[in-house]
Amino acid sequence: MPLIFITGGVRSGKSHFAEQAALQHYEAQSSTAKRLLYLASGIALDHEMEKRILRHQADRQAQPIQWLTVEAPYAISEVFETLRDGDVVLWDCVTTWLTNAFYEGYDKGTPCLQQPGCLANKLQVVKQAIQLLLKKDVTFFCCIQ
Repeated sequence: MPLIFITGGVRSGKSHFAEQAALQHYEAQSSTAKRLLYLASGIALDHEMEKRILRHQADRQAQPIQWLTVEAPYAISEVFETLRDGDVVLWDCVTTWLTNAFYEGYDKGTPCLQQPGCLANKLQVVKQAIQLLLKKDVTFFCCIQ
């Protein structure tokens, strides 16, 4: 399973670069690649993030091949279970997902960071998700800030 990490600062162009790289890989593997997936971790909690999400959606819609977009702000392990051998996957972005995990429950007054055992549980879930992912025959692109 090829795992490609794309790093850069906020608004450095890493999402666009990753989309192009995943798309090129998908096209090169067209006879064997099954699906082109975009795992979206962003949540539109403010106007700025809403604009960024809409821009990313428009960028993907303008491409010659249709992406299958999966909203994955929290339960990433459940998404990994649905991956099929031959998929080309872009996860945008790991850092956003991690922030979501830390602050999940904030809207109810108790973010995960303040709940006993919550972060340890999330770490265990992530480890299991990675172990599952390693058993899959997918090409996986990850954006990390």
